[in-house]
Amino acid sequence: MKLCFNTSAYGWHDLDYALEQIAGYGYWGVELMAERPHAFPADFDEARRAHTKKKLEDLNLHPVSILSSHCDAWGYSKMFEPSFINKDPKIRAERIRLTKEVIDLAADIGCPHIQTAAGIIANAGFPLPKAAWSNLIGSMEEMADYCKSKNVRLSIEAEPATLVESTIDMARLMKDLNSPWIGLTYDVGHVAVLGDDLVKSIDLLHEHIFNLHIEDICGRTHLHLIPGEGLGTLNLERILKELHEVGYEGTVTCDLYSQVEDPNYAAKKSYEYLAPIMDALR
Repeated sequence: MKLCFNTSAYGWHDLDYALEQIAGYGYWGVELMAERPHAFPADFDEARRAHTKKKLEDLNLHPVSILSSHCDAWGYSKMFEPSFINKDPKIRAERIRLTKEVIDLAADIGCPHIQTAAGIIANAGFPLPKAAWSNLIGSMEEMADYCKSKNVRLSIEAEPATLVESTIDMARLMKDLNSPWIGLTYDVGHVAVLGDDLVKSIDLLHEHIFNLHIEDICGRTHLHLIPGEGLGTLNLERILKELHEVGYEGTVTCDLYSQVEDPNYAAKKSYEYLAPIMDALR
């Protein structure tokens, strides 16, 4: 397993600063936010794409994913909109177009994977659940074809309150799609918030995980807390051990968007806590 950090914690800083800090703390890789001021595709001309790719190479920092669940810069106030499940086919087409832009950026900077989310029925014009699921599958089938053409994989992150939120939802999605280009971003905190058994969930889904998000969670409150600080209730060492035991060898990314006030502390503390655990497992 390889320890990475999401630039979301550095939302008040520019991308170069975030990359330099993350690399400096020793992380193997980085997940970029498809959002201003970090990796919003429309802001990246050819020169900036080349600069970012070289910056990552110079820092020996591997780009593991571009996170595009929701982008304020898209101009939609409702969370996860425009979505793949929206009742309006024009809005679904817009989300597909915007996601293809993220895939293009990933391909240009040498990033093998992007991440997205399904959407919330109430924000998507209230399609019936069966229709929303059909919209999601149809959208993902189109995305799979585009991913293959660009050699960039795509994953859905299960988010609380969205169409895909639980272990069962994730398993059903993988069964219905059955594509090597579409997988999961598995967030241990989100699974805990839903009340699912993490060990059983990992056992069921590990073969479909493209990237794993890690943070601490207190009970079932959806607030991403710093690993190792002692404010949460997750047994992160046990979770990492289970991932090791089932043979997961992918990326483990600290997802701490809640820590923008002091991202360097969050990055340093997380690394100091998680890296020794992962080293011992290896």
